[in-house]
This record gives sequence, structure tokens and C-alpha cells, in this order.
Amino acid sequence: MEDLNIHSKMFQFRVSLSVLAIIIAIVGFTQPVGSYTQTYARATLSLLLSTVMGTYAFERLQEKKWLPFSAYALVSVLNLLTFIKIIFPIIHF
Repeated sequence: MEDLNIHSKMFQFRVSLSVLAIIIAIVGFTQPVGSYTQTYARATLSLLLSTVMGTYAFERLQEKKWLPFSAYALVSVLNLLTFIKIIFPIIHF
């Protein structure tokens, strides 16, 4: 297993985004279906997950590991499309 540097800025950034995503997921699940709070919580959660996966994709691109880079980038783009679909529901993909 690779050495996990918990003092690096990128690790701290990912941990803080993950904690924020967990809080937003709890808020999203506790709100009634169809409320604006739940809609924006889902959109924010999708955007946060896309950001976290994008940082992993960027790191794998720098290491020239193409398969993990393409997988993380694909998941990041799909989360961005989900974010767009939640914010603009009239658009059909």
C-alpha cells in the first residue's frame, strides 16, 4: 500500500470535502421529497463528489496511470452531468 501522507494539502482538502458531503447527504435524506432543500442538497452533493473524483483524476494524470485517470475522469463528468440535470430539469440527456 502506498504511503498515505495525512499532512498533505490535497488529503486535507479531500477529507474536508468528504465530511461536508456526508453532512449534505444527511440533510438531503431528512428533507421531504420535492423540497427545494433536498433538490439543492442533491445538486451540491453531486458537485462535491465530482470535485473529489476530479482531484483523484488529476493526481493519476500526473502519475501517468491512464486507466485510473480515465475511470475517475469519467465518474467526475457523469457527476457533473447529474448536477446539470438536477439544476436544469428541462434538459434531457
